[in-house]
Amino acid sequence: MPIKNELVEQEIRDWGAGRLGWVCDIVGDSKLEGYTNIMEYKGSSSYDTAQMARLIDLVVFECKEQDIETMTPEQLSKLVGAWENE
Repeated sequence: MPIKNELVEQEIRDWGAGRLGWVCDIVGDSKLEGYTNIMEYKGSSSYDTAQMARLIDLVVFECKEQDIETMTPEQLSKLVGAWENE
Protein backbone atom coordinates (compact mmCIF):
# COMPACT_ATOMS: atom_id res chain seq x y z
CA MET A 1 0.00 0.00 0.00
CA PRO A 2 1.54 3.35 -0.96
CA ILE A 3 1.55 5.90 1.85
CA LYS A 4 2.80 9.49 1.72
CA ASN A 5 6.33 9.54 3.14
CA GLU A 6 5.43 11.96 5.93
CA LEU A 7 2.52 9.73 7.05
CA VAL A 8 4.30 6.35 7.15
CA GLU A 9 5.17 6.35 10.87
CA GLN A 10 1.68 7.54 11.81
CA GLU A 11 0.06 4.83 9.66
CA ILE A 12 2.22 2.16 11.28
CA ARG A 13 1.25 3.40 14.78
CA ASP A 14 -2.45 3.69 13.88
CA TRP A 15 -2.63 0.26 12.21
CA GLY A 16 -1.47 -1.59 15.32
CA ALA A 17 -2.99 0.71 17.94
CA GLY A 18 -4.85 -1.32 20.55
CA ARG A 19 -4.56 -4.56 18.59
CA LEU A 20 -2.16 -7.39 19.26
CA GLY A 21 -0.39 -8.83 16.22
CA TRP A 22 -1.45 -6.15 13.71
CA VAL A 23 1.89 -5.16 12.19
CA CYS A 24 3.33 -3.29 9.21
CA ASP A 25 6.47 -3.77 7.18
CA ILE A 26 8.07 -1.04 5.12
CA VAL A 27 8.60 -2.53 1.66
CA GLY A 28 10.45 0.39 0.08
CA ASP A 29 10.01 3.35 -2.18
CA SER A 30 6.81 3.49 -4.22
CA LYS A 31 6.79 4.24 -7.93
CA LEU A 32 4.64 7.20 -6.89
CA GLU A 33 6.81 10.22 -6.12
CA GLY A 34 6.88 11.01 -2.38
CA TYR A 35 5.31 7.70 -1.31
CA THR A 36 6.58 4.60 0.50
CA ASN A 37 5.10 1.12 0.06
CA ILE A 38 4.10 -0.70 3.24
CA MET A 39 2.48 -4.08 3.90
CA GLU A 40 -0.20 -4.25 6.59
CA TYR A 41 -0.94 -7.57 8.29
CA LYS A 42 -4.07 -8.25 10.33
CA GLY A 43 -3.87 -10.20 13.57
CA SER A 44 -5.58 -13.56 14.04
CA SER A 45 -8.34 -11.93 16.13
CA SER A 46 -9.90 -10.90 12.81
CA TYR A 47 -9.80 -14.43 11.32
CA ASP A 48 -12.97 -16.33 10.53
CA THR A 49 -13.27 -20.03 11.44
CA ALA A 50 -11.83 -21.27 8.13
CA GLN A 51 -8.83 -18.96 8.37
CA MET A 52 -8.16 -19.95 11.98
CA ALA A 53 -8.43 -23.65 11.07
CA ARG A 54 -5.83 -23.15 8.31
CA LEU A 55 -3.52 -21.35 10.73
CA ILE A 56 -3.84 -24.15 13.29
CA ASP A 57 -3.23 -26.77 10.58
CA LEU A 58 -0.07 -24.96 9.48
CA VAL A 59 1.24 -24.65 13.04
CA VAL A 60 0.56 -28.35 13.70
CA PHE A 61 2.31 -29.30 10.44
CA GLU A 62 5.36 -27.20 11.34
CA CYS A 63 5.45 -28.70 14.85
CA LYS A 64 5.33 -32.24 13.51
CA GLU A 65 8.15 -31.44 11.08
CA GLN A 66 10.26 -30.42 14.09
CA ASP A 67 9.15 -33.39 16.26
CA ILE A 68 7.28 -31.06 18.61
CA GLU A 69 4.30 -32.62 20.35
CA THR A 70 0.90 -31.09 19.59
CA MET A 71 -2.63 -31.52 20.83
CA THR A 72 -4.55 -34.61 19.81
CA PRO A 73 -6.85 -34.32 16.76
CA GLU A 74 -9.82 -34.23 19.14
CA GLN A 75 -8.33 -31.37 21.15
CA LEU A 76 -7.52 -29.47 17.94
CA SER A 77 -11.09 -29.94 16.74
CA LYS A 78 -12.37 -28.49 20.02
CA LEU A 79 -9.99 -25.56 19.62
CA VAL A 80 -11.41 -24.75 16.17
CA GLY A 81 -14.93 -25.30 17.49
CA ALA A 82 -14.31 -22.80 20.27
CA TRP A 83 -13.29 -20.23 17.64
CA GLU A 84 -16.69 -20.73 15.93
CA ASN A 85 -18.39 -19.71 19.17
CA GLU A 86 -16.45 -16.45 19.50
